[in-house]
Amino acid sequence: MKTVESVILQNLIYNEEYARKVIPFIKGDYFHSKIEKLVFNTIKDFIIKFNNLPTKEALGIELDKNSTLNEEEYKNASGIIDSFVSNDANIEWLTTETEKFCKDKAVYNAIMESIEIIDGKSKDKTDTAIPHILSDALAVS
Repeated sequence: MKTVESVILQNLIYNEEYARKVIPFIKGDYFHSKIEKLVFNTIKDFIIKFNNLPTKEALGIELDKNSTLNEEEYKNASGIIDSFVSNDANIEWLTTETEKFCKDKAVYNAIMESIEIIDGKSKDKTDTAIPHILSDALAVS
């Protein structure tokens, strides 16, 4: 079954119009799976560095260069990349779903950060930062 995350990642390498439109707004922190976050950051870094979309092969080579990955992480990331197939997704639908994904994840992350602050686990923020954190998350679009 495809997830929103996998559809976003797949279209970042196959759909240039979509990638150029959304890449400035998607953050790695929106991907809660460590492996999906790794794949996203690899794609984003490639796009920023080369001003072009990566191929599956280029992503595989970039993963090979990552010495911080253990064998299982490498295998899982490679599996995600290998599952990508080119498709003709509707750009408007895809952009709308991506915006909803970003908003939902930004709010979730803000709530989790607020809970850490309330629990006293944040070293650099106090409870007075919570309204700002939440308003920033609600403003994501």
